[in-house]
Amino acid sequence: MKVSLRSFLRRNWLAIIAILIGIAVSNHFYQKSIAKREPVFLVDPSRTEIIDCTRLEETPLRVVRASGDEIKGDVTSTRFYFWNNGRQSIKPSNILEPLIITLDDPDGEILDYKILKQSREVVKPLLQPDTADPGRSLFLSFGILEPEDGLTSQVIYKGNPDATLTISGTVEGVRVITTGSEMIKRRFWFQLGKYIFIIIIFLVLFGAFGLFVGFLEEKEEKKHSPTTKFTLSLINVAVVLIASLFFYCLLIGFTVHKARRTAATTVIQTVPADIIP
Repeated sequence: MKVSLRSFLRRNWLAIIAILIGIAVSNHFYQKSIAKREPVFLVDPSRTEIIDCTRLEETPLRVVRASGDEIKGDVTSTRFYFWNNGRQSIKPSNILEPLIITLDDPDGEILDYKILKQSREVVKPLLQPDTADPGRSLFLSFGILEPEDGLTSQVIYKGNPDATLTISGTVEGVRVITTGSEMIKRRFWFQLGKYIFIIIIFLVLFGAFGLFVGFLEEKEEKKHSPTTKFTLSLINVAVVLIASLFFYCLLIGFTVHKARRTAATTVIQTVPADIIP
């Protein structure tokens, strides 16, 4: 007995969806179970303005260094978080090339820095000026970073208030150190996934209804004339096009925009609670 594809899908659509979901869930947990190192460097999206040079020009106040030299320009404070998001510890012997944190403003200067918090005493983080570029770069070292271990540091710098911090270096078994932009992408897909899941549920219900209607039409199609069948086909095509356009607009116009916006503002939630001051 020959079974059509449409008939097969109508009878087994729920089982097919369950199998696909099962494969996705299994793959997710398999990837999570793999022991690997994943150093993460995240710069806090918020900044603290310490000095705005445009407003300071109108006052007799002057900001000077400990040496007495005047500081000219905007002064801003930012934070960065560095932690091991993997399941395998990171030791000093795993650092193949030094971890260097650099202010990406060529005319900027790091004025001060300090460790605000560390997850445990064994982390033993250390920040110090990098000998190659002591004005804009810091050398980062630590005792050990086990899973979820890390540190938070504050950096005060002179220069462009929108300047950010970057990290370079090589960790054994790690192709690229995960940065804030990568974490934002992950948050984007996570947020988008939640919205798409809701849409998929709606589509499944819509599809089940369509299959049910199609089943009824098959039983009645012998009663219709060719003209009536053609009209019904046009109506079905129009309904599918309108529904597709609606879901496309819903997905692009709402879910993508909202996921991108929330990803940028909630990325700080990925930082382990033990290193948040």
